[in-house]
Amino acid sequence: MTHSEGNNPLRVLIAGGGIAGLTAAIALCLQGHDVQVFEQSSLLRHTTASGNAVFCAPNCTVLLNRLGIDLAQERGLAYGGAKFLDSDCDVLHFERTSDEQRASWIAEWYLISRVDLHNALRRTALERGVKIHTSASIQSIDPEKATMTIAADLPRSHELDNNSNNNNNHTHTQSTSSNNSNGTSTTTIPGTLIIGADGVHSATRTHIVRTPSHEAPTVFSSGACCYRFLIPTATLQNNPITSIFVEKPQGVFVHCAGEDRRLVMYPCSLGETMNCVAIVPTAEVGEIKRGRTDYDQVANKMQLKAHFAHFAQPIQQLLDMVPDDGIRLYDLFDMEDLPSLIRDKAVLIGDAGHPFQPHIGQGAAQAIEDACALGVVMSRDATPESVPARLQLWQSLRKERVSKVMALTRARKQPAYWNKTQPKGDKGLAEAYAYCIHHNAWTNAEEQLKAWEGGKVAARGSS
Repeated sequence: MTHSEGNNPLRVLIAGGGIAGLTAAIALCLQGHDVQVFEQSSLLRHTTASGNAVFCAPNCTVLLNRLGIDLAQERGLAYGGAKFLDSDCDVLHFERTSDEQRASWIAEWYLISRVDLHNALRRTALERGVKIHTSASIQSIDPEKATMTIAADLPRSHELDNNSNNNNNHTHTQSTSSNNSNGTSTTTIPGTLIIGADGVHSATRTHIVRTPSHEAPTVFSSGACCYRFLIPTATLQNNPITSIFVEKPQGVFVHCAGEDRRLVMYPCSLGETMNCVAIVPTAEVGEIKRGRTDYDQVANKMQLKAHFAHFAQPIQQLLDMVPDDGIRLYDLFDMEDLPSLIRDKAVLIGDAGHPFQPHIGQGAAQAIEDACALGVVMSRDATPESVPARLQLWQSLRKERVSKVMALTRARKQPAYWNKTQPKGDKGLAEAYAYCIHHNAWTNAEEQLKAWEGGKVAARGSS
């Protein structure tokens, strides 16, 4: 397919090769645009991340399906329900997913390893003709000119040659190299749309967001931090004490909570591995140092066990099973809602614009919603001149919804089911899920784009 009326494809430059960035790259390639991704890491962390899985609720799965990604073929495991325990490991509430509930969803609900999801996105992006540059350090962006400046020369790139699925006409404009004031060499790459998808510690955010005080927006600790680790499901199942954490059929999310801490777990990788997340007060941990990635701090197993010393034996034995070198620790960040996610020809998506905590498992889903809505709005007939107006349309679709999902997430920081005096079930959690999972960001964007284009035609006709 070619662009309508002979339009050239947009030249899209994406900072960040995580879930948000790769999803946006695929969605924009489906519109025939020319897309490059610049990722700071070598992508190694995405193939070796320890103890990191993703809740792909129906609002997420329905969009991945539109991109041609079937999570059932990517070692995803269908979600089967949730079991809530107290610190004594007594069951407070257990609800299996019914056939009636599943029939009401707009798509399947999967539990999947982040590695498996990222590999699927990366493979699909390359098949579509996306050029991915790794070890690319973003120095700055210019939202008005739609340029991106990176350190040194163009970094190593990954792409598939002679790909029959690639319908893009690559029109990479010549980049320019220079030396900055401290003598470091930089390369400036021109584009027509800049996407900041570079995560919670975004380098692009300060170039896009203008706060009322004119200060750079910053993230801050939420007061909680997170340990992540993996345990083979069979190891838990073969121990009569820890077998309570493994349900048949698989796919059950298990939540074991005390007054100010919790341990949640769910199976991934076709049920072979149990993804475990322990959330505790940051004050008990001390300073959490961040290196090149957010996942590279090896945690102390004895410290992890100390946080849960008063929990029942099943938790104690589960923690004994964790490999000494298999625990990662990172802070759970928050940020004030930004006044805008767009500026001129630049936009923030995913954690760069709205860092999510994991309390209702919507971080990846909202990043994917951002990306797919952007792909729809930047349709085949988009021109460089129309980009700012189309970003305004995108923001009208996304900002209010994202702000509400973030508020619902923050409200789950201390859920009602944390003590035995509460009634069984959690109405607040059910209402939060209901708002999140029944939304189809793709069809919603298509409907709003059609109305927007109709309004432009009507305006021309009346002039």
